[in-house]
Amino acid sequence: MDPPTDFFRIRMVATVLETCGGYFDRGVAKRKLDVFLVYFQRYLFTKSALPMDVEFDVQDLLDLLRPKVSSKEEPLAWDGSFQNWLG
Repeated sequence: MDPPTDFFRIRMVATVLETCGGYFDRGVAKRKLDVFLVYFQRYLFTKSALPMDVEFDVQDLLDLLRPKVSSKEEPLAWDGSFQNWLG
């Protein structure tokens, strides 16, 4: 499985989305990326404390892709977003 102290997947997702995430800016693709970002942030809460470099990479990624959306610090705030997507 995925150990709580392994951050390879987070770094990989950040790298891929920094490269091609800008193409998901309209229509259905934008909505799919928004849903993915909700799942991705929920996944981040399953990890132990993120190292600073990974945390900065994730924050830079969110600022790049969705600058007007604030990142949620609490898992419960993302659960609300998650429930809205399932809606």
